[in-house]
Amino acid sequence: MRLYLAFLLLCTFVLGCDNSTQPQPSAESFTSSDFPIHVGNWWTYQHTSSKNGTDTLGYSIIAVQQETAHKKYTCIVTSSQNNTHDTTFIMVSDTAIEFSEKDNVFPILNNVRFRTPYNVGSTWTAQKGYIYSTGADSLLSSQILYGKNYNSVFRVHQFGSSFNYYIRQYVYMAKGVGITSCTIEEQDLGIFYNSQLTLLDYHIEK
Repeated sequence: MRLYLAFLLLCTFVLGCDNSTQPQPSAESFTSSDFPIHVGNWWTYQHTSSKNGTDTLGYSIIAVQQETAHKKYTCIVTSSQNNTHDTTFIMVSDTAIEFSEKDNVFPILNNVRFRTPYNVGSTWTAQKGYIYSTGADSLLSSQILYGKNYNSVFRVHQFGSSFNYYIRQYVYMAKGVGITSCTIEEQDLGIFYNSQLTLLDYHIEK
C-alpha cells in the first residue's frame, strides 16, 4: 500500500525541478518521438509478482485527445489471469512521458515518468513527501527477451525512501518499441516485495 501512496505523493512534482537543466538531444538520448504511440498499438507482457504470482498483461491504445500541454492516450490493460481490466493514461509531450493508472489495479507502471529528451548519465531529483530521484543511467547495445533482440535500449532507474520504507524501480525502453521491461523492488517494514514486466510481443501502427 505504501508503494501506491508514495507514487501518488510524487505525481505532483514537475520533472526537472530543483537546479537541473533541460538536456539537449544527442546520439545517446531518448526523445518523445522515440516512444512509438498511436491508436491501435499494443504490447503484451509477462507479469510476475511476489504477491499475485504470474499472469499476462496486455496494453492496447484505443483513443487519443489533444490537451493543452500534451497528448493524452487511453490504454486498456487486460490480465489473462482473471480477465481483469484497468485503464492507463499515457501523457506525451516534447518534455515528458508519464503513465497514470485510473484504478490502480496493475500499479507497476503507475506514475512512471520520464523527462525528455533524457541522456545517458543525466539525473533529475525532487523531494515531495519521499526522497525521489530519477536517472537515465545506461544505454544497452541490445537486450534479448524471449528470443527477441531489442536495440538502443535505455535503462532508467527511479527510487524513493522514508522511515522503514524503500522502493527502487528499473525501466527499460527501446527506441521504436517502448517499454521492454520494468522491475519494482519494495521493502516495507522489513518485508520485501517485487514485481516485473517482460515484453512478450507488440504491434506498432505505422
